[in-house]
Amino acid sequence: MKKLIIITIIGISACKAQVGNDTTFNWLIGKWEAQTKEGKFFEYWSKANCMLEARAGELVKKDTVFKEYLSLTKIKNYWCYIPVVGKQAPIAFTLKEILPADKAGKNWMFIFENREHDFPQRIIYEYISLDHFKAKVEGILHDQEMKEEYDLKRIK
Repeated sequence: MKKLIIITIIGISACKAQVGNDTTFNWLIGKWEAQTKEGKFFEYWSKANCMLEARAGELVKKDTVFKEYLSLTKIKNYWCYIPVVGKQAPIAFTLKEILPADKAGKNWMFIFENREHDFPQRIIYEYISLDHFKAKVEGILHDQEMKEEYDLKRIK
């Protein structure tokens, strides 16, 4: 775990030259929300130095019941999606595949993986339009396939 934190810190400190002009994920910048059965899920993305970062969570009756910090950055020329939940250590998910609109159906898909993580092992962002995307987390937990999906819309 310490190794991942050190690699993350080294990667983040060295990424300015690598990510500075890369606009692959700039469409995420802004505030996004999705309705859930219990309330509202949100991701608020901004550009910070050499990466994109976000606050994310779920609101139920105006109380935040889940909160995480997200970052998207390049580490050694690989895009990494790095969530931090509470006081847990950061977990890096490497961008394994980008499916362009013609292969993914009608939408672009960005697939991040970390097969060593308990759950999820895959995080998928499906770009639908400048004002709409789907975030999916999936994997196996306790020998059962699990999947969560959020249909996020940009808020003005």
